[in-house]
Amino acid sequence: MGFFSWNCKACGHPLLSPQATEDKNKWMTKSVALTPDGSTIIGDYDGYGCLGSYDYNDDGEAEMYHHACWALSGMPREFTEVSEDARDQGWFFDNDVHNVTEPQSKDDLHNIKIAGDLAQKLSCSSWKSAHLGYLISVAWDVINDNMEDPKEKERAMENLQRHIDKQKKEEEERARKEQEEKEKKEKEDRDEMRAYHEPLGEFYCEKCERLFSLEKRVIKGDDWICKKCSK
Repeated sequence: MGFFSWNCKACGHPLLSPQATEDKNKWMTKSVALTPDGSTIIGDYDGYGCLGSYDYNDDGEAEMYHHACWALSGMPREFTEVSEDARDQGWFFDNDVHNVTEPQSKDDLHNIKIAGDLAQKLSCSSWKSAHLGYLISVAWDVINDNMEDPKEKERAMENLQRHIDKQKKEEEERARKEQEEKEKKEKEDRDEMRAYHEPLGEFYCEKCERLFSLEKRVIKGDDWICKKCSK
């Protein structure tokens, strides 16, 4: 099994293995799993579904936190929902994306969550990693008030939003093309099947997925269905 991870319920960044961290974000390795049976398990995440005595393969899904985020969230013990899978698998990301310092307060945690949500929106995109890292860095500067000039902040956020909107548009266009290709392939398969069966005096009902004689064929739009399915 390859690398995989979950997003922390509190901050939105993934649990990271020691191999995926740098000095600044080593705190993202120590984690907490809340299981449906009421167990609270603390340990270092290994990148393959294990932390402490918890093993995904044996124990199933759980609610995940970084230990620091869990502590700032009041150390919850009750399982509420399964944590979201990390799109970047806790491994395939630009160095800047999750390179944040350990939160020391609830305000820190709130700021990190904003950056974490942004990172998940931008991860696994078609953008070059350097471009992605730049966007995350700009967002982090704004969030942490490293830009003192209000106009500079506003311009940075507007620029960031434009890029996010651009990515969304590109993803929608990609999804549209994939849907068109899917529909084209389905039509080609359907036409091929019809061309094979029609000379034999039969047709394939595309609703109940059975063969019938042509006398029982009903044509509705692009579909060939049997009389029973047409009712």
